[in-house]
Amino acid sequence: MVTLNTMPSGDSTGKLMMAKKGYKFTHLTTPESGWARNNYQFEGAPTTVLVDADGKVILRHLGYSLEGIRAMDQAIAHLLESARANR
Repeated sequence: MVTLNTMPSGDSTGKLMMAKKGYKFTHLTTPESGWARNNYQFEGAPTTVLVDADGKVILRHLGYSLEGIRAMDQAIAHLLESARANR
């Protein structure tokens, strides 16, 4: 898992929050404020994007909802099944 702070790279808010919560996954910041919007069509926060091993966007979800979580779970399960089948 990777988090991406869409605020300019000088903003340390995301890293501080992760440290406070004890999160251990990778946290990145964008080089400029419009980068995520221009490259991945981020429209707001939170935006969740599932990207496969080839960099292809598999699923994009804006906001937080049970429907979004279920869709993400299904997409991840499908990717894992495909990866196992291709071993």
